[in-house]
Amino acid sequence: MHAKLQAGEFTTRPITFTGKELSLNVATSAADLVQVEIRSPDGTPTPGFTLADCDIIYGDALDRRVSWKGNKSVESLIGRPVVLRVVMREADVYSLVFE
Repeated sequence: MHAKLQAGEFTTRPITFTGKELSLNVATSAADLVQVEIRSPDGTPTPGFTLADCDIIYGDALDRRVSWKGNKSVESLIGRPVVLRVVMREADVYSLVFE
């Protein structure tokens, strides 16, 4: 996914996962960002994994672990269906994987 200077976002279909951390292959310009919110399938933000909790992701990385207030673990959500909301500005997200 690619976002230009104007902010954009995308959401995934409901997914379940077995990994303990969310990793992104991502690239941003120097002043821009990517953030991830984890939601329930009905669109309700998951406490502790909201956009406001998400630490800003910037720079280029093949394996950037997403964190929420410093917490990288998504282990409490393993096996539950979730939807990812990814908000980005002047950035590219090439892939995401739970590891």
